[in-house]
Amino acid sequence: MNYLGLEFLELEAKDQTILDELINYLIDNPSCFIDVNKILRQYSLNQKKVESYFNLLEEKKLGKRIYMYPVSDLQLISHFKFLFFEYEIFSQRKKYYRPDQEGALLEQFFFSSLKTQDPIYLFRTVDGIEIDFIIKKNDELICIEIKKDQFIYAGDFKSLHFFDQKYPEIKKQLFVLHNGTRDQNEGKVQVIPLSKYLNS
Repeated sequence: MNYLGLEFLELEAKDQTILDELINYLIDNPSCFIDVNKILRQYSLNQKKVESYFNLLEEKKLGKRIYMYPVSDLQLISHFKFLFFEYEIFSQRKKYYRPDQEGALLEQFFFSSLKTQDPIYLFRTVDGIEIDFIIKKNDELICIEIKKDQFIYAGDFKSLHFFDQKYPEIKKQLFVLHNGTRDQNEGKVQVIPLSKYLNS
């Protein structure tokens, strides 16, 4: 049985077992990139079957798949993330997570706390330039980096500056959200506490 205690009556026993393991993996590894090929190999499944599992999770309103922001002039990784709508399951198991998962848990918390119907994307190039969230609001992009620390360092702006300089024609806002209490600006980047952004 998975951590959520869900039973999918429409599934056969084998499918239920695999889906349980998939849910457990997603909860044990919050905000992780999903390598579909790895799932295919591990369970000897086909692409259509894996797609059906994620479709079912979305139909049950457990969460949603978040894909890469579409660009044609950069090579992005092909993975996506599955993020849960409710954070409670993670907070219940917080003592079991490793210290190096704190940032991923904060990303999951941010997503679970968002109150928007706007499209949400990821951004990560094959050479590691990453933006945690890109929210498309009308004709503007809200580009967000989530940082678990209370203090912000020069390297925390690298990906946002890269994206801004790469696509100057796109209207956008740039944010670094952190666990501290101070507001500041770094060029075009607004640095504010995560709690303040979510309450705004």
